[in-house]
Amino acid sequence: MGFCQGPFEEARKYLDKIDYLNQKIKLIQMQAEKKNAEATPSQGMENIKELASKLTQIIYEIKALIPPPELESYHKKTLAHAEYTVTYYQSLDQYRELYPVLIKKRKDALTELKKTLSNYSDCPRQYSSNIDLELKQLDSNLYSKTENLDAEPILKLIESQPENYQNYIDLANFYLTSGQGDLAVENAEKALRLSPEEAAAKGAYLIAASGSYYAGRPQASFDYVDKALLSNPGDKEVLSFKQMLEAVKQEQWGGKVPKQLSFDGYESVDKLLESVASEGKATLGSSRDDFISEDLYFSLEGPKDWEKEADLKIAGGTRVLLQYKKQKESRDTIISVTKDKLPEEDKALLDFAKRVRQSLMQRAQASVILGPYLVMVGDKEAALTEFKFLKKNSYFRFYQFLVNNTVLTFNYSNTLDDFEQDLPAFERVVKSIIFKKQ
Repeated sequence: MGFCQGPFEEARKYLDKIDYLNQKIKLIQMQAEKKNAEATPSQGMENIKELASKLTQIIYEIKALIPPPELESYHKKTLAHAEYTVTYYQSLDQYRELYPVLIKKRKDALTELKKTLSNYSDCPRQYSSNIDLELKQLDSNLYSKTENLDAEPILKLIESQPENYQNYIDLANFYLTSGQGDLAVENAEKALRLSPEEAAAKGAYLIAASGSYYAGRPQASFDYVDKALLSNPGDKEVLSFKQMLEAVKQEQWGGKVPKQLSFDGYESVDKLLESVASEGKATLGSSRDDFISEDLYFSLEGPKDWEKEADLKIAGGTRVLLQYKKQKESRDTIISVTKDKLPEEDKALLDFAKRVRQSLMQRAQASVILGPYLVMVGDKEAALTEFKFLKKNSYFRFYQFLVNNTVLTFNYSNTLDDFEQDLPAFERVVKSIIFKKQ
């Protein structure tokens, strides 16, 4: 969600926070389902207990938010959805019956939000476009009409009835629900080949259009929409989906349809979700920035008025979670956050810090000014090291934390002349960090 000024600004700050918590709910659900796919029944029940505990923690975070008065109704509906999600996972014996209720609660919250946002004249259209897209998923076959939440029964039906187009429609819906856009398109196409008119009437083109969008192929999505309208020009669901695509085209793609979409740098929604699960995802907020992964969750306050970016790859393949530049084109005054797994041969944080020191002294010809030695930052222990790079005419300061076997490095670099001037801003960033339980 983008930045804007005017009456919508205060609402945006709240929406950034609630959107992040909703994404966190999705991530936790995805992680739990991935674990349960390989779990025994007893392990599965333990996973569900752990899931319920994590979701309950998010409920507390939602309750702690103070929404603007006009968004109080949406806040309550979002909280109701989060609370019902816990009930849903704790009631596995009747989850099929509870699933439609879970979906309805999410739809109620989104519908309420869309209604409220329509009252803001300065609200960017991409907000309502994103809401329309999720509502479209919930309204059509994509979620609520998918009776089989497991692909195996459908695959067995296909074995015994390979010429029944409806089986492929059901399988396409399943794959779309689980975020596998390419497979959704493949099976929608199979249904259309078996029985073109009947499959089109059951929404095969809409499934293929949605699957193409989520696989990162917007032009194919438009093409399937056109085919659907040739088959049934008055189809309200398809017309609504096309309206959403057109809005995204204007607001986010500059009026042109790209050949390949990029979802936060990933080629598809599915790839993005896989990355969030395995590598984690940084989220830039209006006041604080966050990072969440399976083993690490922290929040910090970036330096005011500095340019900020998330999820960068730099030379050598190192992944930068968050980066702040005092000026947009600056190559000198930079604060960055990276993470590494603690190597097996390192017994403690200080061992890792010494390894980094040795490497920089040998490969980058750095000279050590301070450390590494252990200091306390708030209630958390950190390794502090300071280097001077004569060739680059620059100073570097590192604070390194060890969290769940992951080393989190805060790095500040600047010229020799300006190092002391911006050092307080770096120290404030480090002291603002809050580590949260996963």
